[in-house]
Amino acid sequence: TGYGTDGTIWGFEFLIAERDKFVRAGHLRQFRLPGGDSAVKDAGRTTFSLLSQISLQDKFDIEKELADTLEVMIKKGLNSPLTSSLGRLFDGFSVIARIGRHVSFEAQLAIELESKFDKSHPTLPFPIEDKGDHFEVDWRLALTQAINNPEQIPGGFHKGIAMSMINGCRILRDKTGIKKVALAGGCFANKILTEMVITALKKMGFDVYINQEFPPGDGSVSLGQAVVALAKLKKKKLGEK
Repeated sequence: TGYGTDGTIWGFEFLIAERDKFVRAGHLRQFRLPGGDSAVKDAGRTTFSLLSQISLQDKFDIEKELADTLEVMIKKGLNSPLTSSLGRLFDGFSVIARIGRHVSFEAQLAIELESKFDKSHPTLPFPIEDKGDHFEVDWRLALTQAINNPEQIPGGFHKGIAMSMINGCRILRDKTGIKKVALAGGCFANKILTEMVITALKKMGFDVYINQEFPPGDGSVSLGQAVVALAKLKKKKLGEK
């Protein structure tokens, strides 16, 4: 995740990019993180927030006092930043899958969900909605189905998210003609998800790039910042000549 140019927390973005600039062409449907970092440590807060968007938060088994507090925080946006983070979506679905709720290290629930992957589980639907200048990957239908079949979330979630990534790349190629895709971010430490996406994109004729010498997640943020800064500096110097 990272602080986006619109003041929200990003984490599942389709960017049309050059080294010194980018356009955000698509992203995950946003949801609130009640309590901010507290929602990272207690994924039940994220699950409650997700369920509130489909009016099913009352069916979530959570402490009554906490539920009342979260309800107010989400409605009023109190200490509840908006996010499009796939990592937090992993957390929210993992809670429904009964993987766990509280975490002690980053990506704990996502790792456990990956370990329970079963390719026989039906793919959960993550439709893409056209918003004009960008698109959104909508998780609400997947969430509705997941509640009814929690035991099938591990396979269904991975397959559905992979399909949304693949479809998003296809949509942008149709619009722009770009066929080079760089896959980066912590979610691509997930071997199953990464292999599904790479395999499909290559079959569709995309040139796919992944991290080799550096990690795909936060460990490469400072390197990326340095690359962008250098590109902008070079462009500025060329403009002065």
